Amino acid sequence: MARRCVLAGQGDGRYTVSGDLGFEAVPDLLEESRAPFSAEQRIEVDLSGVESSDSAGLALLIEWIRMARARGVPIEYTGVPDQLMALARISDLDGLFERNATVMPDQRSSSVSSSSSHSSSSSSGSTGGSPS
Repeated sequence: MARRCVLAGQGDGRYTVSGDLGFEAVPDLLEESRAPFSAEQRIEVDLSGVESSDSAGLALLIEWIRMARARGVPIEYTGVPDQLMALARISDLDGLFERNATVMPDQRSSSVSSSSSHSSSSSSGSTGGSPS
């Protein structure tokens, strides 16, 4: 039986997500996150409690990035489960979840700015988009 997915505030812009992050949970989590996320100056989401996920869960994380960018607020994901990393990898979005990666609001050519000094992965810097 699927475990209900829960978004819990931990204070100081930190949140945890636990349970099954799938198609059924995403609409409620998105709505539930709007008010608290809109009040934060930075957002950190710990996903280590996620037991299962699907492409809708990945879409939610991308939407949270869009929400944060619209307000000029950095967002970081930690504790990303292997299943979610695999979905991101096949979608060429694994750079969103690199260790110590924070999505910054003012980036245009790259999705991720790493706060780690050893971020030299060639796969995270190329977006292949058209020139602005």
